[in-house]
Amino acid sequence: MTMWSRFFGYAGLVVLLFGILGSLVVSTALQWLMFTHLFLGALLLVIWAIYYGARHSKEARQALTGRVARYSVNAVVYSVVFAGILVLLNWLGVRYNERFDLTEEGVFSLSSQSENIIRNLKRPLKLVAIKQGGAEDQALEDLLKLYKSENRDKVSTEIINPTTKPHLLDIYGMKPGQLLYVAYGEETSRQESRLSESSESAVTNAILKLVRGEAKKIYYVTGHGQPDLNGVNELGLKALGDSLTDEHLSIQPIVLAQYEKLPADAAAVMLVSPKQPLREEERAMLVSYAKDGGRLLMMTDPRTTDDVRTIAAEFGIVVESNVVIEPVVTLFQGPQLRTLPLVVDYTTHEITKGFSEQTPTLFSTASSVRKADNLPEGATVTELFKTSPNAWGETNLAAIFDSPQPSADLEPSDVRGPLPLAAVYERAIAKSADGGEEKDDSSAASFEKISRVVVFGDSDWINNATISNYANRDLILNALNTLIGEEGGVSIGTRQLRSPKAPITQDVMVNLFTTSFILPELLLLFGLLVWWRRRSAYQTL
Repeated sequence: MTMWSRFFGYAGLVVLLFGILGSLVVSTALQWLMFTHLFLGALLLVIWAIYYGARHSKEARQALTGRVARYSVNAVVYSVVFAGILVLLNWLGVRYNERFDLTEEGVFSLSSQSENIIRNLKRPLKLVAIKQGGAEDQALEDLLKLYKSENRDKVSTEIINPTTKPHLLDIYGMKPGQLLYVAYGEETSRQESRLSESSESAVTNAILKLVRGEAKKIYYVTGHGQPDLNGVNELGLKALGDSLTDEHLSIQPIVLAQYEKLPADAAAVMLVSPKQPLREEERAMLVSYAKDGGRLLMMTDPRTTDDVRTIAAEFGIVVESNVVIEPVVTLFQGPQLRTLPLVVDYTTHEITKGFSEQTPTLFSTASSVRKADNLPEGATVTELFKTSPNAWGETNLAAIFDSPQPSADLEPSDVRGPLPLAAVYERAIAKSADGGEEKDDSSAASFEKISRVVVFGDSDWINNATISNYANRDLILNALNTLIGEEGGVSIGTRQLRSPKAPITQDVMVNLFTTSFILPELLLLFGLLVWWRRRSAYQTL
């Protein structure tokens, strides 16, 4: 034991130093390993002191004043200096938290637009994410960390597990499907927004809306038998109004007969399935508003007034006098004809951005809406989405609405699918230096406004009973946000790594670090053991 006790001194010093250095850099998940090193190193040094230091005090004193001692002191000093540097770097890293994204596309960083907005915040910003129990939770948590790292003084974040803390959903007013709560300002003057999308672009634009201040106003035309904006029954639009509030948008009723022209603060106007005809002056007011750069969203239904159809024709959009029939096959009832077209075929447009076969929308008793053959000069009309090819537009409305046994047959006069159910008109409005309007093809024109008109051939899909079906809510919110057109909004492209990457779990990372830490230590101890055995064998000769 006496012979080995001296080796225990060397080994204990190595283990103790590895424990000290490791405790400075490892995470809490590996602290047990560092504590083990510290305890084992101290124990070996105690054994050395008991069995060797006490029994060979004279030899120890010589060792402390000899050449070996000087080399040992130098080694200890260098180790202490190295450890001090690590401690200093660790302290600087905690106090001055800086991240370096070395990927070419900046995959693990916010875009420059987002960084500028967050760094220039004047009031507190709170971001609260809702855990969904999937792989996207980690991505959302990482995104929130990026926002916080850009402005730790103004940005606070929170992750909610709805299973363990369901009461927080009520506190933040979160509804099913919503992923993120955004609040800007002090508690007494806080502006809020709730998002169903967690991309950087969606989050940054939501923050930008709140920073800009007062919510934009959408005016909802009333007085002609339209669905009740505040109605809580199945046919009401209370759920739509609540969803717009979550988007930091304000929707207010308006009676057109009380105005000579639409209010200047109108970001958009909605005309939804009037049951009594509008006056000619009211229709002219809406047409003039839209042509002068306004934003108009209209919805109609079969067998209602011709107001939407007449106004839409001014903008190169045709609302057909038909009902879309969608053949379906059910498990127990076989083939059937329904007036509930389910849409999965979307055209590329900002309104339908992010929609695919995985995000269907369901309509009810709809008319087809198509682009006119002749469009207004300088305008573009885009058909937003279409039914399946099996659908058709039934023109015999009496057989559907007036017959005690409704029926529909595909006749030569009917229009075969796929049928478009919505269209959007867009036209840039240019102004000359003296403020008068110019033609769109003027090379000197400075485009300042864009007229937008969106027309749907159905209105039932946004009422309280159906807005939660499939992606209906997302579609109407997309349509209104695009219609309003957040000038200066942030558009952030997708950034990807140049080469594929495999995710590394925490357990794998722990094992990897443990291996990379233990192996050098074992090699050093093994080399020390070999050296010690050879030295001991030489001394016994």
